[in-house]
Amino acid sequence: MKFLKIIGFGLAFLFQVDFAHSAELAAFNGDVAKLKITSFSDYMPFGYLNEKGRSDDRLGLILKKSLSAYLPKIGYKPAFEIFETTDDALHGMHMGSINLFVGAYYSSHIYDDFEFVFPSVLNNPVHLMMLPRRLNEVHNVEDLKNLKGVYSAKEYFADYVMQKFDVLGLKKVDSAEEAYKALIMGKADYILGSYYTNYISVVQSGLKNYIAFSAKPLWNMPMFLALSKMTPNLKIIKQRFHKLLENEDFKKAVLQDVRDFVEEVERNSVGVVPPTYINESFRKQNALTPADEMQTQEKDDN
Repeated sequence: MKFLKIIGFGLAFLFQVDFAHSAELAAFNGDVAKLKITSFSDYMPFGYLNEKGRSDDRLGLILKKSLSAYLPKIGYKPAFEIFETTDDALHGMHMGSINLFVGAYYSSHIYDDFEFVFPSVLNNPVHLMMLPRRLNEVHNVEDLKNLKGVYSAKEYFADYVMQKFDVLGLKKVDSAEEAYKALIMGKADYILGSYYTNYISVVQSGLKNYIAFSAKPLWNMPMFLALSKMTPNLKIIKQRFHKLLENEDFKKAVLQDVRDFVEEVERNSVGVVPPTYINESFRKQNALTPADEMQTQEKDDN
């Protein structure tokens, strides 16, 4: 599957830690403490409202399986909490009613006053998206300055990436769907956005064959586990999480969570019909060809 080949390429930047230096997790024999965990409420796959979940299990979280399996090994029982908005989740962290936020960006203002645990748990790379026949026009960021670019207002970017967007003069649109339509209708030359969020959205929208992703990210956005500074025993918790994040088995479990999520999306999206603005003429001129697929694979393997 094409995406898994790209994931294989992405291992170099998906994790910001060295698999060769793995911390061993000693067996935990003490009492297991409850830890309240949240994330975004509207940023799939990292955190989202799971409408199909039980009332006590509505937080969709790409790392839920790995965190549920490994937190008891360091003395904690996860309690996943969902909020109607991400702002409410961040407020809960500031107030101390939530202990851990999954997916925070370091040195970004909305996560001010959180206690970050190093190293990062995931990387959220920012990629270029264009029509397949135009992707070869761009060789570096400088090439984008004379083109019209857009990004989705519903994504969460690190502050330094937003500064890059300002330099390029990107226009903000209301949603990923609006960005894709602007690209396909010729109102935008390119889109910048999170690889995982947009790959999933493109697949679910039936646009996988009509929007091409750059083989490498323009920028990386490491995502961290961040603790509320009002959490009791903060220093001890931080030390335990640091050791967890350096554990090779945990890192492999995180990667497996990503793969499992994407595979499920791909299975559930088989046969999805693209939007009506994808007409026959556009299909013939812009759809990815077997040669494009081969070229992408070769780039990913390098």
